[in-house]
Amino acid sequence: MRFAPSNKLEQTNFPMKNSTTTWLGIITLCVASLTAHAEPTNSAGQSNWSSEKRLDTFNTEDGLGLSGYDPVSYFHGQPTKGKASITSKYNGVTYRFSSTANKQSFDTDPSKFEPAFGGWCAWAMADDGSRVEIDPKSYKIYDGRLYLFYDGFWGDTLAKWNEESAADQKKLSKRADQLWADQGK
Repeated sequence: MRFAPSNKLEQTNFPMKNSTTTWLGIITLCVASLTAHAEPTNSAGQSNWSSEKRLDTFNTEDGLGLSGYDPVSYFHGQPTKGKASITSKYNGVTYRFSSTANKQSFDTDPSKFEPAFGGWCAWAMADDGSRVEIDPKSYKIYDGRLYLFYDGFWGDTLAKWNEESAADQKKLSKRADQLWADQGK
């Protein structure tokens, strides 16, 4: 004799022979998914590079990153020049801040706010790994990271980036990460 369910919700074909195994499998998949999609904090482990290496490869002027712009301000949607009186030095690179609150946010988790690819143009890095100057007001927060772009006589690389499909932007980002990591060796 077959059990006749009282409503459609009970008519699932979900295997319940070993519900503990089923739930463990679901939990394992969820944890694996969260781990696989963990938000990157910066490019290719650049926070682990020596101070000397960072100063040699990052886009700085006399050790000052982001042309003096406040890295945290980008995440608030308004790039702002930092004040010379409010600074933090992170692994050799000095950053300026527009407020003590932004400085405190940065000091809590610098790799979250530090620009990807050492502050060089993300488009150029993805193209051939070249270090191209940026316009500090041409930026995008992509996958939780600060990407900066060239915008000048030769074109607007942020516009080019944005013309790409989401899948192609992901490929560009991955390629830029690979080429930037090579520069850290």
